[in-house]
Amino acid sequence: MINTAGALAPVAVTLVSVPVYLHVIGQARYGLLAIVWVLLGYFGLFDFGLGRATANAVAKLRGTGDDQPYDATVWTAVVTNGAVGVVWAGLVFGVSRLLIGDVLKIPTQFRHEALTALPLLACVIPLMTMSLVFAGALEGQERFFIVNLLQTAGAVLTQLLPLGAAILIGPSMTVVLASVAIALTVSTLATFAACVRFMPLDPVPRLDRALVGHLLRYGGWVTVSGIVSPILSAVDRLVIGAIVGARSVASYAIAANFVTRLSIPAGSLARALFPRLSMETDAAARNAGDEAAAGLLAIVTPMVVTALVLVRPFFTVWLGGDIAQAAGRVSEIMLLGIWLNSLAFIPYVFLLARGRPDVPAKLHVAELPPYLLALWVGLKAGGIDGAAIAWTIRVAADSLLLFFFARLYSRALATNAAVGAALVAAACIGALTFFSVPLLRTVVGGGLLVVSVWWAWRVAPDSIRIVTRRLAVRGVALLQSSTR
Repeated sequence: MINTAGALAPVAVTLVSVPVYLHVIGQARYGLLAIVWVLLGYFGLFDFGLGRATANAVAKLRGTGDDQPYDATVWTAVVTNGAVGVVWAGLVFGVSRLLIGDVLKIPTQFRHEALTALPLLACVIPLMTMSLVFAGALEGQERFFIVNLLQTAGAVLTQLLPLGAAILIGPSMTVVLASVAIALTVSTLATFAACVRFMPLDPVPRLDRALVGHLLRYGGWVTVSGIVSPILSAVDRLVIGAIVGARSVASYAIAANFVTRLSIPAGSLARALFPRLSMETDAAARNAGDEAAAGLLAIVTPMVVTALVLVRPFFTVWLGGDIAQAAGRVSEIMLLGIWLNSLAFIPYVFLLARGRPDVPAKLHVAELPPYLLALWVGLKAGGIDGAAIAWTIRVAADSLLLFFFARLYSRALATNAAVGAALVAAACIGALTFFSVPLLRTVVGGGLLVVSVWWAWRVAPDSIRIVTRRLAVRGVALLQSSTR
């Protein structure tokens, strides 16, 4: 719940900031900014798996009563990741210049503005890779509150500082991207300070060369996934920018960002599970994985059905105009895939915690060529709608394969998942067809929503029902006390 709250807070800022961004800097500049954020996210995640390896190592060391192993593990990972970040700083600078200067269809004025700020963004990459280790160390100790507080503050700062600079100084991409670099620097320094305070971590680096090999061996396959997975997530926007143009990137990126936010509960649960699954026996970890998957199914299904019923009216009110229609249609297509993709967080984190990061990595490598082909065909045949279809097919296949290889497919889970899939599919078909009639959206969509909530309560594990009842009782008591 802490992880979910921390992830939802920046979403509220995004809902407010996107229309303002479009008004202040324009659709073309916002599309370019979305591409820059994609590039930063990709290269920031490429850390040789040391963030995840650090969390795994710290979780296993917990309870020993000896803080020294934390110092050696964390600082060895930080120094190694810092060196990696320097290399990738040069690469992100070169790739960004190539994309912005030659590949993407960007107006000349905006291209010059972005190229001017690229050196500043490249310098931030080493800080981002080190920040991942600090955050991983805190998560290994299950200090989720402080991690989410810092990450929320960093995300809000990264959204609002560039917007404020654009309003006060000017909408130039040079100003906007320089502000992004400043926000990321402040966020990294705050994470380091928290690691020193709350682990506690000795602020003086303490290295252990023997740990480098151990950390890299664990992180090796995570690295492969760290390279390929962001490509799978980001290549659609890059290809759209190259084939269709930056304006279409804006519509697609808004829809994709909205849809992927629905996986926040899944990612939050996976983050909370990872240190526990790393410490448990195989049997206990498998039981926890089964229960988590069943609980997540009950949580995600009504969420996605609700989104399918309301997404088009929401975009119309939020953004208006043609961009609302285009983004709404893309969202409706992608929501079917995000349902399965959310469930796949459980087998993914299970495999990583149990020492099998190679399985997701191999799957991601195998998926890339057919996805690129499907993406190209989809764009040529149906524009950004075709790209959304290709993405949905890819994430659905990935999810099913992860469950298969993790062996988390009990009969009860499979039966309940089939019912959930039917509810989501019915809502998706309605959203793409007859929900354009307001009466049908209200009656049929509302009916599907009620059925999905009732069904989710029936199939939810006892642990979720107990927590829900406790929260309801506390909420009623709080409401009563506030009205006295």
